[in-house]
Amino acid sequence: MQNTSRLFWVAFLSTCLGIGLFRFSYTSLMPLLVEQKWFTASFASYLSSANLLGYLIGALLAHPASRYIQDRKLIIINAFVGSLSLLLCAIQGLPEFLYIVFRLFSGIAGATLMVLAPSYALRRVAPEIRQKLSMVAFSGIGAGVVISTFIVPYAAQINVGLGWLFLGILSLVFSLLIFIGLLDQQARTVTNYSYEPTVLLQPKQIQMVVLVIAAYALSAIAYIPHSLFWIDFIKSELHQTIHFANQQWAFYGIGSMLGAVFAFYCVKHWQLAGALWRCYLLYSLAIFIPVYLHSFYSLALSSFLTGLLNPAVVSLSSSALLTILGAQHHQSAWSMATAAFATAQLLGGLFMSFLHTHHIDYTNLFFLGAIIMSVGFVCSTCFYIIQKVNLTQLEGKN
Repeated sequence: MQNTSRLFWVAFLSTCLGIGLFRFSYTSLMPLLVEQKWFTASFASYLSSANLLGYLIGALLAHPASRYIQDRKLIIINAFVGSLSLLLCAIQGLPEFLYIVFRLFSGIAGATLMVLAPSYALRRVAPEIRQKLSMVAFSGIGAGVVISTFIVPYAAQINVGLGWLFLGILSLVFSLLIFIGLLDQQARTVTNYSYEPTVLLQPKQIQMVVLVIAAYALSAIAYIPHSLFWIDFIKSELHQTIHFANQQWAFYGIGSMLGAVFAFYCVKHWQLAGALWRCYLLYSLAIFIPVYLHSFYSLALSSFLTGLLNPAVVSLSSSALLTILGAQHHQSAWSMATAAFATAQLLGGLFMSFLHTHHIDYTNLFFLGAIIMSVGFVCSTCFYIIQKVNLTQLEGKN
């Protein structure tokens, strides 16, 4: 019998590492890397792109790799590889290409954890607690963002190497806990592991899967102005202090910590499809706020809501695919969704960076992001309508 509480911890810590520490921690470190003359501003941007590229590679390879290596082993290996990459980044003065390699592997490890760990846990718990597991699992994203927001910058202000070192040691501790949590899962993984059989999906199932993944991919582009440019927008275009900018990023972190819990209670109140379209609508409005409103409280509201809705949409999208396809086929669908998200994020980031370097200001990028998220809202609304029609037809037959 599987130890359910350990599965909860494994899923939580994996998303904490995969997104919170292996990826979002760099947002807090990037200005200090330039300020303390570790890297030039342009090379610091390249490192960010290397991490996004790694995330795409990991998203594409994670599910195919699980056909040859047990999920449990892949999760453990990538947790430790990602942790090692952070520790190696703490060494100053290495050739620049090595830092690109370190950030690339950090992205690969992060995506692999995001694809495999939640699905691994969902397949091993009773159906009635899967929604709760999803909430706990994706709360790890927010926990990682909070650590990156409130703790890492203080260590890094003393020395960036100390910030990297803190991240690496903390990641190693979390990786060790993941390893311990997966120890008693080995027997079942070995004896019951099987390849997924080919399944024929109904046309409406395919439509719903496409709509959920399309909306999820669009959200990856739409939130780029907040995830990549938010601090620079506040400093450069609004001419505020770094302290003011860090306060706004702290609101983002607080929102991230609550996002998956928010999604859980939305589902209890509106059901899954109803919660999804409402979250996309609110997400569109949150991204639109800084186009016109620049007061402290307006920016704080935008920061908090985008932080809240990022993990909420991740959790709801994963749950939607689970509902459509079932636990046995969730991993392959979630792998596709993560790959679509990573591709959209990488291409969208390059496109928005190109626009900004060609004198398109940040407020226009926020407007573009809000429009793109609105298209995601339309996709999620179509998903809601199809699911509602299906339920009505089933009730009519009964």
